[in-house]
Amino acid sequence: MKSCPLKPSRPRVINKALKILSLFFILWLGNFGLEIYYKSIEPDHPRKIQFVQNLLVEDPDLGFIWKANLQMVIKPEDHWMDIAQEGITEEIFHTDPNGFSNHPQAIESVQDQVHHIVGIGDSFIQNASHFLYDYFRKENLNFYSLSVHRYAPQQYNHVIKRHALAMKPELIVYVLGESDFEESVKFEQWR
Repeated sequence: MKSCPLKPSRPRVINKALKILSLFFILWLGNFGLEIYYKSIEPDHPRKIQFVQNLLVEDPDLGFIWKANLQMVIKPEDHWMDIAQEGITEEIFHTDPNGFSNHPQAIESVQDQVHHIVGIGDSFIQNASHFLYDYFRKENLNFYSLSVHRYAPQQYNHVIKRHALAMKPELIVYVLGESDFEESVKFEQWR
C-alpha cells in the first residue's frame, strides 16, 4: 500500500500564517513600546544629535570628522553623553587643525614635541584623551589622540596612514571595541 504525503489542511496553513503574523505584530508592538520608553528617558535626543552633527564636517576618506580648531565648553544639557550623571558640570572640547579632539595643551604642543604615544580608536579613546594626556605627562611622556567617536577599524587604518605615521610616535595604541563590528559594516555601506 502506497502512502500518500499528507497535504496540510487549509486550517493548518491559515493557523501557521496567523501565528507568524502575530509574532511580527508582537515584535512591532515591542519596538513601538521601546521607542516610547527611550523617548521618555531621553526626550531631547534628536536635539543632541543635531548639536553633534553641527560640529562635524564631511571627509572624503573618513566619512566625517570634527570641525577643525574648535574651542568650546559643552554643558550637560548639550552634551551627547550623560556627563551630569558622572558629576561633570562641563566639558572643555578642543580640536586640532585636523579635527581631532585633544587636551588643549596637547594641541598647543603638537608641532613642538615628540609624541611618545598616539591613541587610535573611537569614542572610548577620544573621551579619555584628557585623562590620558594628564596621566602620561606625569610619566614624562606625551600622548596624542587621533580618535573620533563612531569610527571603525577601516577609518583607524586610514588615520594611521594619513596622520599617525607622520607624527613618528614610539607607540601607537590601536583600540578595538565591541561596537567596531557594527561600525565597520556601516562604514562599508557608506563607502
